[in-house]
Amino acid sequence: MVVRAKKPLFEQKIDRTIINVKSSLAAACTTALDVLERSPGITVNRQNNTISMGGKEGVAIMINGKINYMPAEAVVQILGGMNASNIEKMELITTPPANFDAEGNAGVINIILINNPDQGMNGSVSQTLGYGKGERSAGSTNFNYRKSKTNLYGDYSFSRDKIDQFLGFFRR
Repeated sequence: MVVRAKKPLFEQKIDRTIINVKSSLAAACTTALDVLERSPGITVNRQNNTISMGGKEGVAIMINGKINYMPAEAVVQILGGMNASNIEKMELITTPPANFDAEGNAGVINIILINNPDQGMNGSVSQTLGYGKGERSAGSTNFNYRKSKTNLYGDYSFSRDKIDQFLGFFRR
């Protein structure tokens, strides 16, 4: 017997509504702005590049709990280009608690992204051999090591071409 649990799409808390984007099939091939447009109480005006919550403009946008100080036009463009499959959940906070910055007079939208699963060591190696008017070879290797806040990257490549060159001079 297998027991599976799935988070509901919407969770209602005292001061916020949580949208579990990760558990939504419809959000798999949309943008973050599309998810916000379908969220309860949120109005997105793409012509004026504004986001309003409960009819009030001036919503503060946070990403992973950090306030975003960019202009509203830039935030709308970023959310329009952000794939919704990278988002775990969105918190629509209508009455922000005291520990949040009082930037947004209409509320706060906190977008929580999925953590990067590319932890550990990864890399690639390639090699090319060929023959034209001489031997040709090339190769490259790169690696990436990521652990919590540390990222180490290295790359090495080479190319060797054996080409006969003919030089002609004409002098008068």
